[in-house]
Amino acid sequence: MRPTWGQVRQFCIAQGYRERCGDHDRYLKVIGRASSGTMISHGVDSQTVPTQMWALVCKRQLKLASEEEFWKGLRGEAVQYAIPPMPEPPTPRPAYLERLLRETLRGSTCGELGRVRHTAAP
Repeated sequence: MRPTWGQVRQFCIAQGYRERCGDHDRYLKVIGRASSGTMISHGVDSQTVPTQMWALVCKRQLKLASEEEFWKGLRGEAVQYAIPPMPEPPTPRPAYLERLLRETLRGSTCGELGRVRHTAAP
């Protein structure tokens, strides 16, 4: 079942998208290091989203994990996005390793030191 443009608008509002009005109403939500959003023309709220357009809006613009997520979000429930989680930040090097590297690589540039990565022992 395809939604109307008005339901897409309601979804965006219910899910906390930032709204910006202009020649189209634009909705944007930042999720981690990615974003989700869409544009809706004025005066089309009662029109059903065309089949091919709905596939584009659901998957590529709103970046929802499935169409069911849209209907959950429209009801005000939390939704799952098809956006990979942010990578874990690198583990800082222990102080002893920093000292050892500085002494071992004395005269090396800071860039060379920065390329040496610390990996935790298994």
